[in-house]
Amino acid sequence: MTYSRDEMETILCFDYLDQKWYVWTNVQTHITKFKKQGWIMTSAEYDGDRIVAARFEAPKRFITIGNVARKKRDGNAASLKG
Repeated sequence: MTYSRDEMETILCFDYLDQKWYVWTNVQTHITKFKKQGWIMTSAEYDGDRIVAARFEAPKRFITIGNVARKKRDGNAASLKG
């Protein structure tokens, strides 16, 4: 079974008691990134040999939530002097 574009999603859930992130995704680029970044794949759906959806888990430290509006650093040499 494959998913259409309007069915593709990634769902993240944080369990406070376990202090872990749980993810379900059927977005191929997200599956690849979670695997490369060391998330533990706990289950997968297959279409033949191809993974079409997967569940992952990771410790709390794998995701940090920060301020969206960050001041960008000016890259010129004058701004780098203290």
